[in-house]
Amino acid sequence: MSGKNNVVVFNALDMLVMVAKRKYFFIVNVVIITSLAIVYSLVAEKRYQATAVLMVPEESGLSIMSLMGGQSGLSKMGKLGGSLLSPNSGTENTYLAIIKSRALGIDVIKRFQLPVVYKFNRKKIYYMEEVLKVFNKNVKTDLPDDGTIHLTVQDVDPERAAQMANYIAEKLDTIYRNLSTETARNQRVFLEGRYAAIKNDLTESEQDVNDFQKKHKITSLTDQMKATIDASATLEAQLMAAKLSLSMAKEVYSSDEPKMKGLELEIHELTKQQNTLQNTRNSDLLIPLNLAPDLGLEYARLKRNLLIQETLFDFVSELYEKARFDEARNTPVVQVLDKADAPHLRSSPKRSIIVLTVFCLSIIEGFFLIFLLEYFKSIKNSRNDEYEKLVQLKNYIFS
Repeated sequence: MSGKNNVVVFNALDMLVMVAKRKYFFIVNVVIITSLAIVYSLVAEKRYQATAVLMVPEESGLSIMSLMGGQSGLSKMGKLGGSLLSPNSGTENTYLAIIKSRALGIDVIKRFQLPVVYKFNRKKIYYMEEVLKVFNKNVKTDLPDDGTIHLTVQDVDPERAAQMANYIAEKLDTIYRNLSTETARNQRVFLEGRYAAIKNDLTESEQDVNDFQKKHKITSLTDQMKATIDASATLEAQLMAAKLSLSMAKEVYSSDEPKMKGLELEIHELTKQQNTLQNTRNSDLLIPLNLAPDLGLEYARLKRNLLIQETLFDFVSELYEKARFDEARNTPVVQVLDKADAPHLRSSPKRSIIVLTVFCLSIIEGFFLIFLLEYFKSIKNSRNDEYEKLVQLKNYIFS
């Protein structure tokens, strides 16, 4: 310890000397604080964690749009529509949202009487909000790379922790099935109207072709006209199916979603191809419809419209049946890979970590206390300006 210009300075050797000088104080301080930490770790409330492992299904009642990937004659549209609209990628987020939802939280709180467990005063106006905060802290979810969801519940009672984890998994399945059924019902109602309209259009198209054939005594077309009609009908069917997919997507997504922009881009490209086929000759096999004879053109348009309606009818029929099936089914969706069992080992308090951490902190605190004691003593002995300031501070505080 040295003084220069009335400023007290301590070096490392001075610190060691001070600790050696007050070694009994230092040892007693460390022993007392560490002993208190040991006592706390022994009497602190024990808590246990129970974990249930859930599997995220590859398909669910919300995946009706995946059918778009397998439509004959619509493979291009189907691949794009299926990849954009498939909700499987969001199933995990839906699970997590349900687990953290207020409705599920209140249900679990009432089921296990958690206000009593958490020792909350029911007379408080907002006591349920406080219970929810504590409950959410005790419920954790983890998403490993293996595609599962680990649902962990912490509680002072190991049996109750396991029961709560399994109950949450059960309620998760119920809520998710209700959401799936509601979505399927909305899709079924939407498709029901489209199904009836397309069926009526198909009947009218069939009648128009039949009337035209009878009136003009036409039974077949040239190979060129057939190829042109088939290509035009396929493009038109893809365009109408894409527009139908966009209408269905609007029921689920907002207008700025990438999925919506992808469908709008596809509709734009199909429209360009349709206009090209209508007005430009790109091969010897296909002839522009606008260059065909008037009578053949009218017949070609009628046949094309019939093919479009047939393709759309098959497309919507399968979607409609899938929606009806999803609405009617009541099978479990959430797959529990491992049920939660009552844990035998506590999750907290971690006694060794608590004691070791407090022991290290008590050593640092002991050094700091000894330094302060010696520092104030040195200032007092030196009677410098700093001492006068300490006296003034003392007078201000206690006056």
